[in-house]
Amino acid sequence: MVMALVAGMSTNALAEGKTVNTYKNNTYDSRGSDAKKFYDHVKAYSSGYSGSYKYGTDISNSDFSDKSSTIKYWASHGRNNGSVFGDANSVDVRLPDGFKFSGGNLEFLFLASCYQLTGEGDNPRKRYAKSMIGDKAVRVICGYHDSAPKLGDTIVEEYFFNNPDPGSNDVRDGESVKSAWMKANIRANSVNGYSAPRNFLVLTHEGDCQYSRFEGYSSNTYDRPNRSTAILRFSMLNPNGAKQPYSINEAINNEKLTSLEVPNYTLKVQEVSIAPSQEIGGEIGDKKVTFNEEIAIKKANSWFDTAFNNIALNGIKDDDVKVSPIVMAKVLEDSSKETEIPVAYVVEWKNYYNGIRLAGDTYTAIVDDDGIKSSTFVWHQVVSENPITTVRSSIIDYGEAVNLIKEKINASKTTMPAVSAQYRQTIQNCELLFVRDENSNVFRPSWVFETGDSVFYTVDCLDGTVSER
Repeated sequence: MVMALVAGMSTNALAEGKTVNTYKNNTYDSRGSDAKKFYDHVKAYSSGYSGSYKYGTDISNSDFSDKSSTIKYWASHGRNNGSVFGDANSVDVRLPDGFKFSGGNLEFLFLASCYQLTGEGDNPRKRYAKSMIGDKAVRVICGYHDSAPKLGDTIVEEYFFNNPDPGSNDVRDGESVKSAWMKANIRANSVNGYSAPRNFLVLTHEGDCQYSRFEGYSSNTYDRPNRSTAILRFSMLNPNGAKQPYSINEAINNEKLTSLEVPNYTLKVQEVSIAPSQEIGGEIGDKKVTFNEEIAIKKANSWFDTAFNNIALNGIKDDDVKVSPIVMAKVLEDSSKETEIPVAYVVEWKNYYNGIRLAGDTYTAIVDDDGIKSSTFVWHQVVSENPITTVRSSIIDYGEAVNLIKEKINASKTTMPAVSAQYRQTIQNCELLFVRDENSNVFRPSWVFETGDSVFYTVDCLDGTVSER
């Protein structure tokens, strides 16, 4: 059964007042609190907003069900049964069956928590979808169907309000909440390398309501839904399948990485900085694309050649292109029966030198029938190889890198809450990359480990330096 409406008569085009409440229910590091940054950004970009930011022991279970503000941002840990919990306090709560987020002031809900919008297991997505429908309906819920970015959520939050990609028109510039959330997560994945942003999922209503903006951010306004017949979900498929996290103790057994030959040189590079000459942009909509992935690649290629005047780039190999459909489906009682249709494609090229990727370099385009919706371009041309005589007796191989990371993680986990320590000891991804030296235009061969809480450990293969971000 499609999420059926509970009829209401609210036809407000504008929001129920300019109010925002945000909650940070888990600890954070020097990057800061994503919930506090979100709160500050909402107020900074449009005058007249009021509300509050809460952290740690200031938060209670009842705050999760509160719907007194127009915009609500909740950051915490989450389970696949739909419950949320914190390590900054004792809050542990699950959205009850039959609970309604509708009926109050709440119009936009952000869930920076794992698994809240998954259709697996207990199917919490179904409960959230039902909670949106009714008089004074919730317009949009943004979250994740699997792991959330955790410490990487500050990057997603930043791009949501200030996305530098051409055509993105972030929420600050009048992009819809739905589209801006997707574009922010796609950039955090393609440029910054975070794995979890690929797990984004947005719930919204059929019709124009899906393009709703924050009040004061755009002259475009849309009626609050009062005759909704279905809730739609938007997410991005991963053609290679989701990578399964593994413990740091299991990392040493990765034969693929153990067999890699580590370069004994650095790369001198020159940044490619060119503004596109063609107009792009627009919302990610709900119309099925009329072409396949092969055509999506051609469209992205064609636009690039025209927009950048056929500039020749090193490192692009057609067989390395990755295409990920953005799909839409109606939320059903039985998630296994939901039918996904592609509404756009995310096409990505990465920059390789001798088979090793340059970290952060990408050409990523979001393509649909109308054209290029957004384009990310970060690239460096390799000027020369610079052989290095390391002061160490040998170059750092994968096994030694793992041992160095284990020492770092074991040293840090004693000062962390138990849940955070568990995430820190989980490896989301590891790759041999050329990583840019922050102080120069030099890329150095490095082992890069992404932990379960979105911390990156980088081990320089030439001098053994371990850094963390």
